[in-house]
Amino acid sequence: MGAFFLTFFLFSFYFCSSPRLCLSACAHDAVREKARCVYIPMLKTVLLLDGSEAMNSSADYLPTRLLALRPQLGRFVHAYLDANPLASLGVVTMRDGVAHRLNSCTTNASDIIQTLEVKYFLFGGSGAMSLENGLRFALSELVDMKRIAKRVRRTEPRAGGKEAREEPTARLRILLVSSSVTVIDPHDVFGVIKMMAKLHVRVDVISFCGAVHVFGEAAVSTGGTLYTPMNYDHLTEVLGRLASPDKRHVCQEERPAMIRIGFPVYIDCKEPEGGEGGSTNYVACPQCALVQTSIPSTCPLCKLLLCSAPLIHNTFIAHSELCPVSENVVDAFEGADKPTEDYLNERCSLCQYGMMGEDRRALVWRCNSCHCLRCVSCEKYVRERIGLCPTCIASPL
Repeated sequence: MGAFFLTFFLFSFYFCSSPRLCLSACAHDAVREKARCVYIPMLKTVLLLDGSEAMNSSADYLPTRLLALRPQLGRFVHAYLDANPLASLGVVTMRDGVAHRLNSCTTNASDIIQTLEVKYFLFGGSGAMSLENGLRFALSELVDMKRIAKRVRRTEPRAGGKEAREEPTARLRILLVSSSVTVIDPHDVFGVIKMMAKLHVRVDVISFCGAVHVFGEAAVSTGGTLYTPMNYDHLTEVLGRLASPDKRHVCQEERPAMIRIGFPVYIDCKEPEGGEGGSTNYVACPQCALVQTSIPSTCPLCKLLLCSAPLIHNTFIAHSELCPVSENVVDAFEGADKPTEDYLNERCSLCQYGMMGEDRRALVWRCNSCHCLRCVSCEKYVRERIGLCPTCIASPL
């Protein structure tokens, strides 16, 4: 028996002190720490639009503020859904003191733009704006208020901030576009702002009439930003900045949570015999088989997050710095007073256009991984659109 325990002790000591096992454990810890930093939540945004009489003003934007916003919102919808694949967008308008839902949170840009044309721009502005009703309506589009009320009752009042959050895996945001100086609210709007701050709903405001106190308070309390565009070009820049993904908040969550994701099932439904003989494809939830209208979305029956593999891939690339760092080589071709033919024939590795101008100067970017040269246009396209270096991907391992 003593020999058995001695053998077991030596066997355990060998495996516990083995360098290979120690390195393997360290490697697992490193992989776990690295995977912990990659946390990409689902994005849900509601466009809260001012539909009051103030949008018909032509004091600074021609023909009116409402019509000047028309092409800008169309570009914003397409840019937001393209830059954030795992995202959804809804639209709520405020007119005559009442909030109206134009679109629930969806990923179909065509439906959103068509609804804006018919129910917002064609209708025009009327009445006054109620910010409280608009914020409450937009909040109900982002979270399930009944489940929030149940969670608040179960938790203590002092701990109602983190425990009452509806979806810890989703970043919630409201983009308020307003042209009104005054608001008409039935109750205290600042109470609604405090509730949104506890639920971690960020409010970004675009105000055509300058800095209004209630707009600034809503932005500051929820961690958002108040923008006051000076002209048409500034408005374009602001909307483009809000449409691009914010990579700073990807890895700032303290405790990333594992979430259940379902991949939709495609159902081929044949037409009846009396029909044209074609077939229609539907997308169904893999858990409850409920037919869905758009992807990504949350199943209204079983609350399962539905998305596809290409959406996860594109979202990971959009929110991660995967492209190697490039070096700005300003005077790459100015080594000699008389450039040789090799310098003159130097071309971009992507577009194959020459990078030497008539003034014998060129702004060149060099990838630090594959050392390929790129022009300014291709460097901007790689950084802002692709997110990956094509030459590094094509090169053998």
